[in-house]
Amino acid sequence: LERGPMIIFGTTTRQKSVQVGDFYCPTCRHDAPYALIRVSRYFHIFFVPLIRTATLGDFVECATCGGNYAPLTRARGRDHDHMV
Repeated sequence: LERGPMIIFGTTTRQKSVQVGDFYCPTCRHDAPYALIRVSRYFHIFFVPLIRTATLGDFVECATCGGNYAPLTRARGRDHDHMV
């Protein structure tokens, strides 16, 4: 039985910063820089991403504490922290 070359393929996720700015971080409790991160799924061959197959979502990452938040967090101000 002769076999051909082995080809490794599949999917992987990648994160990309699509926007930066300042926002009120609920963990730091002060204005801090953020990055809006987009997570996408890619088809790969030999672990090289070739084709984006889906956008899985976005999140906001605080550059100071590293906390991850829903994108709506950027629009909230200091007053939202105290609302229950």
